[in-house]
Amino acid sequence: MSTELTMHDDIALSEPEAAKLLHKIGWHVLPMLFIVYLVAFFDRSVPLCTLVVNAPGTNTTRGL
Repeated sequence: MSTELTMHDDIALSEPEAAKLLHKIGWHVLPMLFIVYLVAFFDRSVPLCTLVVNAPGTNTTRGL
């Protein structure tokens, strides 16, 4: 197994450099993915809450 990773003909990364780059990318990408996941989750859950609160036979003046 080679200790060098080549992405293109002119770019070569050693194992520690590649690990450092992946770590750096991870710290920038993962928080954004987490925020997008939370927004998608709340986007799906809020309409369900309104359906439960406004269900027939419930007292809607009481709120949550």
